[in-house]
Amino acid sequence: MHDAPSKSGSKLLPDSAYRKLKDGETYEPIVPAGDKRAEVTPWSVGLGVIMVVIFSAACVYMALRAGNAIEASIPIAILAIFFGRLKKTKSTILENVMVQSIGQASGVVAAGATFVIPALYINQQAVSWWQILLACTVGGFLGIVLIIPLRKYFVKDMHGELPFPEATAINEILVAGESTAGGAGKILLLSFALGALFDFLVEGVHLWNSGISTTAVLGDSGAWLRGHGFELQIAGIAALFGLGYIIGIKYASIIASGSVLAVLVIVPVIKLVGGGNAAFAYAGHTYNLGTMSPGAVFGAFVKPIGIGAIAVSGLIGILRMGKIVAGSVSLGFKGLGRKGGGEAAPERTQWDLKPKTVLLFELGLMVTMGVIFFIVAAVTPQEGGVSYTTGECLTFAVVGMIVGFLLSFLFTPVAAQAIAIVGVNPVSGMTLITVVLSIIAMILTGLSGSAGMVIALIIGTAVCTALSTSGALVTDFKIGYWIGSTPRNQQIWKFLGVVVAALVIAFVVPLMDQAYHFLVQDPVTGQMVSNDKVLPAPQANMLAAVSKGLMSDATNQPWLLYGVGGLVAVLLFMAGVPMLAFALGMYLPLAINLAVLAGAVVAWIISKTGGREDVKKMRAEQGTLIASGLMAGAAIIGLVTAVLRLPAVGAPIRYLSVGETYGFHPVVAGQDKSASFLCRDLKLAPGQRCESRWVVDEPAKTRPEVFLDGRPLHGLAPCAMLALPAGRDCREKFSGGERSVPRMELVVDGKVRPPVSTCDELKLVPGQPCEVRETTTWDGETKRELVVDEVPLGEFVPCEQLKLDEKRKCEVRETVDRVALASFEVLVDGKARGPVTSCEELRLPEGSSCEVRQVESEKAKTHREILVDGKPRAPLTSCGEVNVPKGQSCEEVLASEAQHWYDGRTGQLLGFAALLVLAVLCYFLASLGAKWALAATAAAKKDDEGSS
Repeated sequence: MHDAPSKSGSKLLPDSAYRKLKDGETYEPIVPAGDKRAEVTPWSVGLGVIMVVIFSAACVYMALRAGNAIEASIPIAILAIFFGRLKKTKSTILENVMVQSIGQASGVVAAGATFVIPALYINQQAVSWWQILLACTVGGFLGIVLIIPLRKYFVKDMHGELPFPEATAINEILVAGESTAGGAGKILLLSFALGALFDFLVEGVHLWNSGISTTAVLGDSGAWLRGHGFELQIAGIAALFGLGYIIGIKYASIIASGSVLAVLVIVPVIKLVGGGNAAFAYAGHTYNLGTMSPGAVFGAFVKPIGIGAIAVSGLIGILRMGKIVAGSVSLGFKGLGRKGGGEAAPERTQWDLKPKTVLLFELGLMVTMGVIFFIVAAVTPQEGGVSYTTGECLTFAVVGMIVGFLLSFLFTPVAAQAIAIVGVNPVSGMTLITVVLSIIAMILTGLSGSAGMVIALIIGTAVCTALSTSGALVTDFKIGYWIGSTPRNQQIWKFLGVVVAALVIAFVVPLMDQAYHFLVQDPVTGQMVSNDKVLPAPQANMLAAVSKGLMSDATNQPWLLYGVGGLVAVLLFMAGVPMLAFALGMYLPLAINLAVLAGAVVAWIISKTGGREDVKKMRAEQGTLIASGLMAGAAIIGLVTAVLRLPAVGAPIRYLSVGETYGFHPVVAGQDKSASFLCRDLKLAPGQRCESRWVVDEPAKTRPEVFLDGRPLHGLAPCAMLALPAGRDCREKFSGGERSVPRMELVVDGKVRPPVSTCDELKLVPGQPCEVRETTTWDGETKRELVVDEVPLGEFVPCEQLKLDEKRKCEVRETVDRVALASFEVLVDGKARGPVTSCEELRLPEGSSCEVRQVESEKAKTHREILVDGKPRAPLTSCGEVNVPKGQSCEEVLASEAQHWYDGRTGQLLGFAALLVLAVLCYFLASLGAKWALAATAAAKKDDEGSS
């Protein structure tokens, strides 16, 4: 019997561990079949579940914020050994394998969920936590039971023929890491604390601004660059810094290159070519490039190119694995026909769940999928609000069940074999194929619109999770085969890991939407757009675009831009550039990609320091630990910060934040009532008197003006009047500008309704006074205005006050009026000349009088003020203060306003300095970790020499 490993891997693993076996030779694991040491214990299961909870939350957070999840297996393996050494009775290597096997469910289930589930939010479909839970659980379970019949083929029959790169790395840690796990665990925990503290100060306390941009830092020069479409941004948070640290300089540079092409080349070219043109319509929206910011141009025209590139990159990845796909499908059918391990009495290290049990699980999961789809079709109405019949729901459920199970069955061995050969799971391409095929199947059965989209995406979630789980489990099986674990234990307890991970994800995804929102309103256009700055979720956005385009709104999709993105992916493939990395760079905001690149550059610099080669190598090897710790710590504290933002818990972030001021705004029917409220919106006590009045909001500004013979020049004079030296060329022209003025409008049955002009158009309480008056605006113009209860309504009236037929649909939306402004301009030698400010600048006729006076340059602005009992009423902060009309609801929304220093150059320079401090601290952690690792290696070597 072997003792628990305590030496280096070279002394523990047999020489046949990684090579093909000779004829008649069998592989003997570290722990033989007859060894009864502890494997499944309260310690291993409990620590495994804790790892699932922590890393599931962290993986979801990172995948949503950066488009990449944490590779959880390696840090979990290190922590299993580290905490196992702290026990009174040290954990066995089999217990550590079990901790890693259970904990690994975190990353794979999170990947399945975050690739697809956010697409439902992005397409504005209602999704419940139980749908997320069941889809992830069913998918994870399918991945387990479909790969069990193939375990023996992958890990035993093909021993030494499949490289298993990921399994090899984890195996080396579990075996060879015994001697160095103490220092590695400490570095991992220190990095975890650093990431958590850094991002809490950034996103919870707001001590500095992590959103660093050239516009604020460079002042006028930055504003000039932004006006021409150029703006560099970096999101200085530990989560993204750590992601770059672990990705490495090569792939971080490729991702950043895609972003540079998108943001610093394509966006400025679009602005340059189309900035002077008139407004135009494309894909159901109207755009005016001259007034759009670089971010708006990126979102409207460059992101679709990135989505197309991501989609085609995934498909090309599948085609490149053609042999693997073909061979894996046949493997799946062979596995289905297996009766067992082919041995009368298999050893402990070859025990699997019984084939009968596996088959019953498969049938039960297929039926469960059908039940889920039946419920989804039943609770999701079709277009027009009519529910589907029971027969239709049953049809959709059966079709969805067959499609989901069949695709899982076909793709599961593909994922497993891809992991075993190249260490990369082509899950994005297979998920895209799944969603497209599911949508086609739904359309053929008559299911379209919201219900079809929801069912197709839930099928995608289940299949995606199944593929992720199967690839991870085959890795677990190989690790267990090398070390000597019991496969049946790995299979049984992986079910627990999947359930716990699905529960965490069903909590975290809705939490992130409530705290940050997958969709936010564009402040310029008023349209709902993807929240790129906080929750970009690139894979989900791709699937959202595909599902929406095929299922509900095919005519108003930017198909041309998707096609351009596909062409970019093909060209990248031909050039030998990693397609998906470059495509992600084109889709993700530059701020994210530059932060990732910064982490990678710091990791590369650290790996080149230390003098001796062994020191350099050890410092480089600390990268996985430091990066994993930074990302996990930042992610967990990011979720804590998300909870602190929730109105349901009172938003405690209001009392922590320094750089931003938070407050609640009551919102009724989409209208923020915090500051824009009228007397009718207030809950008043009996006897309280409310009135509204117009008050001066801003004092009139003054400026010097030249008066010639008593008439103002308004700052400009014709060329003939300017005193210019001989030879100077002076010309006069009119220049046109454009500004956007937001306003509210009513839309009834899809058409803009004219402003209300008579009291007969309103729903009034019996006896309520209403009249039309002539009023004077602040600039002296007269207009007709409705006055109800002595309160002027203005042009805008809420839907609930209109007299409309019950069947007519009314909504309120914000639109933008564009007003062209023409001004007189004088050019001297081709350059615009500034306003005349003194009489000496003029060529005056004899006898003319000239003087300079101070005049008003802008009329005073006014705003409506509400007075209760003669005192100005403060902004509303809760729904309890609002008089909510019958049939409507009030929601308290958390809003924030940045301090001037925080949003400006000071806050951003502090953020840049903090990022430099983070880089220095990573250097010290790498140095410390290398020192501990070298000392542990020297001690282990001395032990080996002493024992020999």
